[in-house]
Amino acid sequence: MDRTFPASHRVTTAAVAASLVAVAVLAVALRGVHARVLEDHVRRHTQDADALASGGDLEAAVVQYRAALQLERGDAAVARSLALTLLRLGRLDESESYLRHLLRGDPTDGALNRGLARIHVERGRAAEARAAYQRAIYGQWPGEGRRSGWPRVSSSLSS
Repeated sequence: MDRTFPASHRVTTAAVAASLVAVAVLAVALRGVHARVLEDHVRRHTQDADALASGGDLEAAVVQYRAALQLERGDAAVARSLALTLLRLGRLDESESYLRHLLRGDPTDGALNRGLARIHVERGRAAEARAAYQRAIYGQWPGEGRRSGWPRVSSSLSS
């Protein structure tokens, strides 16, 4: 039995292989473009939210932070800003949910612990508030330099 392919089969096989390589290269390139576009959208929403929060338009800031989180759910810095903005709005249940979730990942975050302490105070839970304030006092704060790459949150969001 002859195992050689006729020339037309070899050409077809080479064309199919080249097409598959081209599709793979295109897929990788498109994936990179998508990642950059997604990152730009998240950054734009976050910058808009920060500007709105600094300007006192907290409701609009919340909308922008949520838009950023829908695009990049794992962005802890955006979730942190959202939680603290919700706290400033007095939306304690939502804020507490985000704060507790974020504190599971970073229990030494000073601003998050202070936010949780403020919620405990509002709800009359003195012992929990004291413990959370204690964790905030000894916690890490943005700008301390102990964490490289830690995003800066405007002072209006941290207060």
